[in-house]
Amino acid sequence: MRLKIELDLTGRMLEHFQSQLVDHGGLYETAGEYLRELIRDDLQRQHGNKVLLDHLKPAASIPQAEKDLSQIQELINAVEGEFHF
Repeated sequence: MRLKIELDLTGRMLEHFQSQLVDHGGLYETAGEYLRELIRDDLQRQHGNKVLLDHLKPAASIPQAEKDLSQIQELINAVEGEFHF
């Protein structure tokens, strides 16, 4: 299966996106390559959250583990929020 996406970027988001491409000094040959890497990173982050929750379950009650994971996710969101455009 293949999905074609149209994306409009402006301002700092566009500047950053372009900076990631080789012709602007970045590491990625194409926009698609960069987006695929972002998706891979997101999948790894989600998997890491699941592994962490699975690890916390035996050591704590489920509500406590979910609370811990929720607090960790809040910290991640706070850091990501610093870069929200």
